[in-house]
Amino acid sequence: MKFWQIVLLSVLASEILTGLVVVAMDLLLHGVVTWDFMVTGAVAAFIVSLIIAVVLTSALRRLVEQEAVLRKAENDRDENRERYKQIFQQAADYILILESAEGGSFVIAEASDSAFEKHGYTRDEMLGKPITFLVSEKFKTDSQVRERFELIRSGRAVKFETEHVRKDGSIFNAEVAARMITINGKSCVFTVERDITDRKELEKRQLELLSAVEHALAQARTERNNAVAANKVMSGFIANISHELNTPLTSVLGYSHLAIGMDEEISKNLREIIGISQNTLSGAGTHGAALDKIAGIAQSAGRIAEESARCDALVKEQGQRLHMLLSDLVDLSVLEAGRAKVEKLAVSTHLLLDSLERGHGKLAAEKNLALRSNAGDLLRDDLVFLGDAKKMGRVLEHLVENAIKYSGRGDIRVTAGKENGNVVFRVRDEGMGISHDERDKIFETFRQLDGSSTRAQGGLGLGLSLARKLTSVMGGSLGMTSEVGKGSEFTVSIPYESGLPDNAV
Repeated sequence: MKFWQIVLLSVLASEILTGLVVVAMDLLLHGVVTWDFMVTGAVAAFIVSLIIAVVLTSALRRLVEQEAVLRKAENDRDENRERYKQIFQQAADYILILESAEGGSFVIAEASDSAFEKHGYTRDEMLGKPITFLVSEKFKTDSQVRERFELIRSGRAVKFETEHVRKDGSIFNAEVAARMITINGKSCVFTVERDITDRKELEKRQLELLSAVEHALAQARTERNNAVAANKVMSGFIANISHELNTPLTSVLGYSHLAIGMDEEISKNLREIIGISQNTLSGAGTHGAALDKIAGIAQSAGRIAEESARCDALVKEQGQRLHMLLSDLVDLSVLEAGRAKVEKLAVSTHLLLDSLERGHGKLAAEKNLALRSNAGDLLRDDLVFLGDAKKMGRVLEHLVENAIKYSGRGDIRVTAGKENGNVVFRVRDEGMGISHDERDKIFETFRQLDGSSTRAQGGLGLGLSLARKLTSVMGGSLGMTSEVGKGSEFTVSIPYESGLPDNAV
């Protein structure tokens, strides 16, 4: 019904009611209905109707306006509710609304569709459950959980990372932003949560990559340092080998030149003796004078011959030294290339030690050292094993030469025996000893105790390195014990395999 229709009906109703009231009053007072009273009543009714119409019109207008305002407010409310509902339900991040529960925890009061989908639960399975229902065991016992709840209750916005568990038991990383809000006068916790598993995996890979890069850089630095050290060692080796090769070559060339001169002098003296003899025999001179001259020339020739023999011995010694240096280099190249071949023949420990003692006894005596062994004991009860006699001999030679080189006093003792199924050789000296820091270095190729010892003692720093490599090729081991100022003991262990016939006693 339209507004003017309502007002018209109200006025008509007012007129009719007012007329009826006037007629009733006139009948009650006069017993009859008079025209004057009717007119007066009609006017009064009209005035009342106008007043009622005005009041009613104003009231109705206000009602209509209020109704329009309310309807607009309801429409806006419904529109906003739908908008927020769409945002709530369709948000990429999932949303949880929590309510306080007994025990200081929170329960899930509402959640977005994405939250149900993310965790794999239905609405009924998830709502009403404590928030810890979704948290992994690792983070349930986290001491920071209680602190976070307290911070949230205090009204502060909190952001943290945690792990959530899906219905199927799988775990994903979550970043949570939470704060207190009021809904319908009730305090709740509004949380926006995001799956950051991919980000955490990326961070993990970045850390692994960073660690790998740091490791590679450290390895590169180590290799660079090793290269620098190796270059330094190689430079020292080149200087040493130049010195070691040049020394015997210089001696060989020098003494060879002297020997040639002496040989020429001897030849000259012989020619003089022959000439004197011919003159004497032909009657050109007296026998006595000739004999005296021949005797003088012979004495001179004898001295020259002795000096020539000494030169020859020195040439031989330096040639042997040069030969040993070249042999060491050849052995090193063969071992480094992995081409070393090991023989399996009967080896006598007595013969090894006896040969060692005979071959190096003089070298030790030149430094006032005594080289001793238990070769005599082994003569009575020899220990014969299957092995490579040449390589075993070279190992012992290197160890004894090293002991002689770095010993200034005392004895050098070499022993052989059988221990725990191995043939064990020990070389003990009373020399300078080796510090703990230097023990691993002495077995490195081209290494010696220090640069001064290299030139003072001679050698290339190959002896101990070759000894260990040769021992390893034979399936054995080379170890050492040492005490600074008291000497060192090197121990060679080779697996024992009898070299005697099965029927030997």
